[in-house]
Amino acid sequence: MGGNGTSKAGVWFLGREFALICSKESMLSLPVNPGNPRTNSWKGTVAPSMWVFNAAMLHDAIWGPHTLVFTGLSPDITMKHNGTHIIPWGRIRPGEGIVPRRDLLRAMKPVEERELGYAAKLWEWCESQWNPYLQEEVMRWRVMKAWTDTWGLRWIM
Repeated sequence: MGGNGTSKAGVWFLGREFALICSKESMLSLPVNPGNPRTNSWKGTVAPSMWVFNAAMLHDAIWGPHTLVFTGLSPDITMKHNGTHIIPWGRIRPGEGIVPRRDLLRAMKPVEERELGYAAKLWEWCESQWNPYLQEEVMRWRVMKAWTDTWGLRWIM
């Protein structure tokens, strides 16, 4: 799996894990895959490879945002879809039976279900990486809130 595929799998893993963690808070987590748009990110790809990519898997860039708009605005998405993978062009992945790689499903599921639990491990690793920065942001937020409260300013977050 290349960098693009790895990052999309990582987003799926983290989205599912976030759904498990925050489901009690009535928060939705929907990992989104906008597909493979034909954009400048492909610059530098050798011509023969680009010809194959264009013919086989790339689509016009306009289709990428459709997935995001669908995810944010569709009345079809409810709490029962928490953790569901939204696939290109605004489609809800139709269940675990239809997935291109079953090994990703096994890797994503928790150890308690006798699976690999890699999504939880990835979440824990990411948490260890962002925690120092998060602590700084929380302190910055508290200082800003204290300052605005002191001066009677309206503070919007």
